[in-house]
Amino acid sequence: WLGINFANRLVSPIRRLMTAANEISTGDLSVRVPWNKREGDLGTLSQTFNTMTQQLQSQRDDLILAKDQVDERRRFNEAVLAGVTAGVIGIETDGTISLVNRSALRILDMDRSKLLSQNVAQAIPELRGTVAAAVSNQRPLHQDQISLKRKGDERTLNVRITMEQSDDAEHRFVI
Repeated sequence: WLGINFANRLVSPIRRLMTAANEISTGDLSVRVPWNKREGDLGTLSQTFNTMTQQLQSQRDDLILAKDQVDERRRFNEAVLAGVTAGVIGIETDGTISLVNRSALRILDMDRSKLLSQNVAQAIPELRGTVAAAVSNQRPLHQDQISLKRKGDERTLNVRITMEQSDDAEHRFVI
């Protein structure tokens, strides 16, 4: 009986840690392992485990809050851009289109799905030279005129490309 009792006391903290680890693997970071100073190193391990899960939970909560703030800002920016009569297109550093407002879709006579996440030079070939010039010049502002043909109509558009103001080597642009 003494041996069984000793084995149970030795294995009990390990079982608690295993149970908590299983619950955490399902996404529940609120799990805490009860510990006792008399359990020695296993008690210390349980305490460290609790500290780790508490930090993970705090970091996850911070990430969720930051994501929510980014989403809120994105929705606000999209609401502002929706009311702008000029066409606006956002380009990432690799040339992919990350933002397009309704006016730009109307002017280009294109669907949002055909533009977003596409390379600007491939999606809108008329902008290829203007975007290349803006990227190579690395000036805060580049202006040009392009000829746009849609459904048999030809239009001349004034294009202004503004470079993101940042310390990064590569910049994003707004057309």
